[in-house]
Amino acid sequence: MSRIVDIDLSDSLNRWLYGSVMSRLLKLKAALYPEKIIETRTQLCENCGASLDTFIIRKEDGIPDLSWNIVRCKNCRHYSIVSVGPNVKEMRFGDYELIEQLPKEDFTREQAEIRLEQIRHFRK
Repeated sequence: MSRIVDIDLSDSLNRWLYGSVMSRLLKLKAALYPEKIIETRTQLCENCGASLDTFIIRKEDGIPDLSWNIVRCKNCRHYSIVSVGPNVKEMRFGDYELIEQLPKEDFTREQAEIRLEQIRHFRK
């Protein structure tokens, strides 16, 4: 719900879930050991041309690309398909949010695009 109204509740949720001491430790860890981005994979939004960046934090050989990601641009709220690629162990999203993941073993690229059109039509 916080995404819908665009409010960041992460600190409050961490305090509620882990307690105030653990929440402070998590903040301290993030400050002392920031995540290092080793690679950035970019795709442009089809609607507004904004950069839909995927920040790769960790890679490991042998990890397959398992899904088609249907995402929504935070700039114009247009839906697109993003495929991250193989060997990605940990990643962060840039100016987009994940809406739905479609397993590549069940969906071809064409089927994923059909699902994307359904989402575009019914989630306005």
